[in-house]
Order: sequence, then C-alpha cells, then structure tokens
Amino acid sequence: MNTPPVTREQQVIDAARERQATVTRAEIDKLQLAVEWVELHPGDEVDISIEWGMRDLEIAGDGAPTIDEGSPSAR
Repeated sequence: MNTPPVTREQQVIDAARERQATVTRAEIDKLQLAVEWVELHPGDEVDISIEWGMRDLEIAGDGAPTIDEGSPSAR
C-alpha cells in the first residue's frame, strides 16, 4: 500500500507540535521542582494570636517571595 508523501506543511506542523510538547514537559518539570523546593523549605508558622490583616507571609522559607495574607494561595 502506498502512503502519500509527507508534505512540507505537515512537517512544519509536526515539528511545532513536537516543540510544544517539549515545552509542556519542561514546564511540568519546573513546577514539580518548585513543589519540591517548597517542601524542603517550609515557612514559619503563622501567629494566629495576631489579628488578621494584610501581612506579608513567608510560606516557602528563605529566598522565596512573600505573599499577601489575603491572597487565595495563602489559604
């Protein structure tokens, strides 16, 4: 059975899809490393005796950026 030749357009699309899959795998890997970093560097416990306010919270330890206490990711 003869298969039709692969067109240049199909080669370009296939290459673009391959590159996108590589980028996606790299982003997943980077996210997994970020999770591991957070697990290795837990932040300080939040002092709940202090009234709630818009404080900066260190949730991932030294070197990690702080987040606003009102941020959805702080909950």
